[in-house]
Amino acid sequence: GRPNCSTARTGRDPLSDLPTRLIEVWDRQAADGYLLAVPGEVEVRAAPDPSAGIEFLFAWMAHRELRHDAAELAARRIIDPGHDPARLFRDPRDGGRHCFLCPDNIRIAQPGEVLIDLEFAGRGHVAGVNFAWSAPHHFTVISAEHEDQRYSERTLEVMLDIHRRSGFRVTYHGAGVGATIPHHLHYQITTQEFPIENLESASRYPIPVSRFTEPEPAHLAAARWIDGDPVNHDVNLLVAGAPDSPRIYLFPRDRRRARATAKGLIGGFEAAGYFIYSEPKMRPVFELATGLTARDVLAEIKPGAYWE
Repeated sequence: GRPNCSTARTGRDPLSDLPTRLIEVWDRQAADGYLLAVPGEVEVRAAPDPSAGIEFLFAWMAHRELRHDAAELAARRIIDPGHDPARLFRDPRDGGRHCFLCPDNIRIAQPGEVLIDLEFAGRGHVAGVNFAWSAPHHFTVISAEHEDQRYSERTLEVMLDIHRRSGFRVTYHGAGVGATIPHHLHYQITTQEFPIENLESASRYPIPVSRFTEPEPAHLAAARWIDGDPVNHDVNLLVAGAPDSPRIYLFPRDRRRARATAKGLIGGFEAAGYFIYSEPKMRPVFELATGLTARDVLAEIKPGAYWE
């Protein structure tokens, strides 16, 4: 069976107010210097798109480049420079690299990260602040079990449970179409409102998107798309709206069209209209971005196969 890389207790969070708890942890981690930037240090620009009737968002987040700099992360005590690498679980399918999302690995290499033990849809998870955050109150919710980032019916069950209990937006980035760690199941959650939530007509959006209010038809549509070409097809998902009446957004994706010239890798945030830039060479694109820029970026990742 799959290794369980967390020895932490899992189970129902004893705190009744999960949204408050998440924000308290975010604020604490920010005060402790665990975040690579504080919210006031980023720029967000709105770019109206009359064609879709919404405003796309472009975010400049230079701090995200630091996530590749091990020396800087150690200097900031985000990674413990004194940790024992021999204690880390290493995934043979990933070139023997240690898994950056296994909870026990986080506790060894990043002891400053506060992990919240939770249970969603009957499975153990942990939630931790994304130190290279992309949106306000950005957490990664990680499966306690080391299992692949692969869509299943349980994916939606977990997302809906997270949303119901927290009220946060919940995104799923399929492997190869947003997820940079394909061998450990995880979700991204945030309080950020995504532009697509204000979309009136799905037919006016630059890429195919289907909206559902019930999980069963959403799951059937996702499974039908993936089963049509399991090698190349995957999905991005967003659960948003009121916790007691959520809306599920399903984006069919093709791994052969995962990147765009004026952006790079396109994940679930970008599919939902929120474009994150951090590379110095992309600064001019960010500064000049318009609604047409967003449409052009999304057009590059539009699946070529038929989608209903």
